[in-house]
Amino acid sequence: MSSGKWWPILVALGCAGTPLPRGSVEEAPAPGGASLCEPPSAPVLIARAPSSRLDSERIGAAFGAFGYSPPEGTHLLVGREIDGEPGVFEWFSLGDSGLAPSQGRYWPASTVKVMTAVAALESLGKHGLNGSTRVSFVDEDGAYDGTVMSILEAAVRVSDNVAYNRTVELAGFDELNDRILPRWGLRHTTLQRRYTRPTEVTTLRRSPQMTWSLGGRHGVIPERVGVGRHPECPADGNCTTLYELLSVLRRLVLHRELPAAERFAIADEDADALLEAMRQSRTRLARGAEAALGPVLVYNKTGTVPRDDRLDHGMVVQLSTGRRFLVALSIRWEGTRNTDAEELTRMALLAVADD
Repeated sequence: MSSGKWWPILVALGCAGTPLPRGSVEEAPAPGGASLCEPPSAPVLIARAPSSRLDSERIGAAFGAFGYSPPEGTHLLVGREIDGEPGVFEWFSLGDSGLAPSQGRYWPASTVKVMTAVAALESLGKHGLNGSTRVSFVDEDGAYDGTVMSILEAAVRVSDNVAYNRTVELAGFDELNDRILPRWGLRHTTLQRRYTRPTEVTTLRRSPQMTWSLGGRHGVIPERVGVGRHPECPADGNCTTLYELLSVLRRLVLHRELPAAERFAIADEDADALLEAMRQSRTRLARGAEAALGPVLVYNKTGTVPRDDRLDHGMVVQLSTGRRFLVALSIRWEGTRNTDAEELTRMALLAVADD
């Protein structure tokens, strides 16, 4: 096994074999020091197009053989890393649900917060800024004065909705939807909706003026107001697919393994901080994954809409072998419990883990 495959595990262990503190990311030591903690050299890792490596029948057939019926309205996609091709995944969808656009099927909820956190860092990077930058501004949710990473970590680790709003404001509405998401190759993802309602404003088109400071430098990012229209995602909503959610999460978790041309345009330290935030976040995948694979590490982001949907998406690392799987699911709220998501994860991983 290449050293690159163990990089997410080393990050989670603080690269010295001891767990990182469960407090804020700012308090956690950055990976570094020992040779094993140096970013590994890795082969080129290209995400294969799902159309060329997608099996839409295997999971359903396996469920039938197990005598298992997933909850009504289930959407499910699993990626299995291909032996001998580190970072490249073959895909297994429950019917067409893994590639189906979310509109009219499910609400992506907080699963999109990983996307907007990375987008905020890429947008700020155009100004020479990063997660350590201190920003100050006043928006519809009130006043903020603190680091960028404090916002991003709160959005991802504890799923704070005000922090999510601010990740979009940091990115900029048009920069996010008209430039960053298309550049990432996300043809079905549009992110517009506020997740708090302190005023009558329902979208995130306005980014307030922001003052910033970093390393003795200071500046101002002027107010930005988005003008782009996205009728493919109606009612100024948030739209995506399970595959596009996982494609972003995959690139973030494998950031230090990727060649420069495939990495997100963010600092390694910021990628590490988001990775640790995902490791610490609440998960619906871990128990089912452990039942199928034994001890695992999970890097994920859930989503919840009471009386509507339960979602999760993440990377599962089997600790005994280093094998990696990607799992994304959405089930209806009514008639299900979190244990249904756990059982669905278990069954899905059993269905694809071995040929």
